Amino acid sequence: MHDTALQPINDGAGANNGNLLPRRPKQAACVDLDKSFGKFAVGGTFNADSKRHDDTANQHRLGGYTTTGLCASYAFAPSWSVEARLANIFDRNYETAYCFNQPGRTWYLTLRYSPASL
Repeated sequence: MHDTALQPINDGAGANNGNLLPRRPKQAACVDLDKSFGKFAVGGTFNADSKRHDDTANQHRLGGYTTTGLCASYAFAPSWSVEARLANIFDRNYETAYCFNQPGRTWYLTLRYSPASL
């Protein structure tokens, strides 16, 4: 788990001095939990970001958001595994930039080949 508290304040000269820097939250947190059971592995991720602004004048406010994801994998042969992942499982609507919506609930199925290092 990591929690970050930032002071993304514009300290430059000019009209925007003291405003929040664009697209930077004051607080962010991420929790990743993963567990392996032999050839199987499961995991989950929780991300949270506080509100932010998209511009230096702080006119376009972007709301805070949370997302949650789950994953599971199975190593079915040496160097080979299959992974299923579900992202944004609660289908949250959020923006990381003004008028740029992020994907809703998505799923991925991955076949992975990872040869042993030489």
